Amino acid sequence: MAGSRRVRKRSTSACPMLPTYVGLLEPLQLTLQSARDNHRPLFVLHVQRRVNCRQSPTSSSATSWSFPRPFADFEALHKRLTLALQHGHFCNAGCPWLFSFLTSEFPKKHIFQRNSSPRTVEGRRAKLLELLTSTLEFLLDRKNHACSVATTNVAKLLAQFLYGEDAVSQYIFESYSETETTSTNNTSQSKSIGALACDVKSDSGKGLGFNVSPGNAGGGSRRRSSVYATVLRCGHQFHDECIVPVLNKTLRCPTCHRLEIE
Repeated sequence: MAGSRRVRKRSTSACPMLPTYVGLLEPLQLTLQSARDNHRPLFVLHVQRRVNCRQSPTSSSATSWSFPRPFADFEALHKRLTLALQHGHFCNAGCPWLFSFLTSEFPKKHIFQRNSSPRTVEGRRAKLLELLTSTLEFLLDRKNHACSVATTNVAKLLAQFLYGEDAVSQYIFESYSETETTSTNNTSQSKSIGALACDVKSDSGKGLGFNVSPGNAGGGSRRRSSVYATVLRCGHQFHDECIVPVLNKTLRCPTCHRLEIE
């Protein structure tokens, strides 16, 4: 699709999260101008992306772009938006209003009106810009985020129209890849911590729990900490559920193998 732009990733550390496609639309400002190509009227869509806290300061992503579109492109978008709204679905958002707005405010074709006349072109330009900006404002209104039809189906179509389908697809792919990588790393880290933190081993060699904190080495009878852990005579400390089965079987500390009963 024409006008494809690389989508700049949002920073999630400083700002509240928005639905994925709504987040792509949040920093955009739109203007629309009319033009001609071989006597055919065109509408030049100018898209400017504000620099805000949702974006990383990468220099490879453009902050503004524009591309001409024929009226037929807007007709196709209008048809896809009304279908995506799934008219009649139940939600707590203002989707009925948006459907009514889209169907009633889209510029109509008239049999006895020239499509290329300056008056017709200007009237369409104003209506098309109103359609885009009002739909954008609707999607950015947080009370409409309760509806996944709006935040996913409708927002995706509008984002693809403004950024280009390739740019949006690439952004989604990279976002999911980063999420999976982070999840895998966190899982591996948790497994490593779990395996290294507890001195108690099962017969298969896997950790059964985790060590709370090293106890003070020295003599004395077995004693319990405030977090339901058992401290052995040798000073090694374990969760009760970890150490009791081992002591019942061997009567020795699993770390230093000191006999607990003399």
